[in-house]
Formats: sequence, C-alpha cells, structure tokens
Amino acid sequence: MAHASHWLLEADTVPANLTGGVTIMGICVQNLVECAQRLDRPVHRFALVDRRHLTEQDAEPYIQSESHWFDDSDNSIV
Repeated sequence: MAHASHWLLEADTVPANLTGGVTIMGICVQNLVECAQRLDRPVHRFALVDRRHLTEQDAEPYIQSESHWFDDSDNSIV
C-alpha cells in the first residue's frame, strides 16, 4: 500500500468498484479503501449490477450497468 499512498493522497475522491474481478482483486480494492480512509481521503464505494441473462451478457458485455452507491448518493464521480 505504500506505493498507492502517494496516489491516494493526490486524489480528490477515491471511487472504489466492489464488483467484478477475482477474489484477490476485491481484497486489493478493500485494502485501498481502508488506506484511503486512514489518509482521510473521501471514498465512494459502489457496485455495478447487470440484470440481463448470462447469455445476453456474454453476447454483448459492454453495456452500462446499474450503479449502487454505498457511501453517498453522489454518482457524478464515475
């Protein structure tokens, strides 16, 4: 996290996507969130939800998903 601290300190906000990727990616995101909070940086955690059937997602994966915000209702940062 030492390498990330510099970037987190420079960030006005830290958006953190809690969805997708492998398990280790989720652990890394959580660690970055905790580091940003210790550095007193504003964190905005969110999850993306695609309610389409898996076959539709496979056929056309790059569709805007629903976003669900956990820390605030300001979704203008992403």
